[in-house]
Amino acid sequence: QPGEVVIAEKIDRISRLPLVEAERLVNAIKAKGARLAVPGIVDLSELAEASSGVAKVVLQGVQDMLLRVALQIARDDFEDRRERQRQGIDLAKSAGLYRGRKPNAKVHEQIIA
Repeated sequence: QPGEVVIAEKIDRISRLPLVEAERLVNAIKAKGARLAVPGIVDLSELAEASSGVAKVVLQGVQDMLLRVALQIARDDFEDRRERQRQGIDLAKSAGLYRGRKPNAKVHEQIIA
């Protein structure tokens, strides 16, 4: 809704998508008139709104850049963790220790029924 604030606990709670898709999501939030707030990321939007001319453009540009950097860092962290997980699984498989996820018999019964 216009004027509302979307608050995310951490930037990776917004999206783990690649940067282009994450930016699309953020732009969709902004297009609806809402503002995005993430603790730990400097929010210059109110200062930019109060400014005019070149200062406004610069502050908006810096705000967008900070958000892009944070989104990319969140994506990189996600990819690093997935890669380490894959390496751990490969190592466990080579040692004959990997068993995978335990089957959920209750869910399987519901699917079959």
